[in-house]
Amino acid sequence: MGALIALEYNQELLGREASEIIRRLVKEHHEPGQIPIILPHPEIFINLSTSYKLGLQFPPHIQSSAKEKFH
Repeated sequence: MGALIALEYNQELLGREASEIIRRLVKEHHEPGQIPIILPHPEIFINLSTSYKLGLQFPPHIQSSAKEKFH
C-alpha cells in the first residue's frame, strides 16, 4: 500500500529453472560452474494513484509492460 512501483520474479518460472539446473547436474553430470543461470525478467507493478499524487508519470513503454496497474 502506497508503494510507487514494485518488481517481482515469477516464482513458478524460478522453480522450473532451478529444477532444470538440478536435472542437468544429476543426469548429465555437469559441474555446477558449467551451467548458466538465467533469471527471467521481473514483473512490474505500478501504483498509478501514488504516482499521480507525487506528480510523476511513467513513460508509455513502462506502463505497457507492467503486469498490473493499481489506481
